[in-house]
Amino acid sequence: MQEYIHVVRYHEVDPQSHVYHSRYLEIADAGFSDYLAELFGMPYSHFVDHEFDPALVVTTINFLASARYEDRLRVSVEPTRVGKSSFEAIIRINRESDNEQIATVTTTYVNYDLQSGRSRRIPDRFAALLRSGIADTASA
Repeated sequence: MQEYIHVVRYHEVDPQSHVYHSRYLEIADAGFSDYLAELFGMPYSHFVDHEFDPALVVTTINFLASARYEDRLRVSVEPTRVGKSSFEAIIRINRESDNEQIATVTTTYVNYDLQSGRSRRIPDRFAALLRSGIADTASA
């Protein structure tokens, strides 16, 4: 599983040196973008050329602990469901130094067609790659 490392910067913290709550979505999104680029073998900016343009439609963040200024955060992404035009993923944010889970972000994305302003089918190649990232819980 590919992981993205994020170092908490000064502008991301509140006066108590804790990461401000809205920043977790930015951190999760950066990790998600890197995950997809690695999985698909191309820069994120090229996805639209292949009729894949994921738009976030639902997100939930569970805050489990606090991250602070200069913490190194490990972001991991796991697809959990792939449908015809949408998919879901869970994004886990852990502190690198002690592996404490900081936040869990659950997301639903829809493949968006900019011209029609509607969802569209996920191309088979991308859907298969997303499905390959779903953990096999039947054998666990």
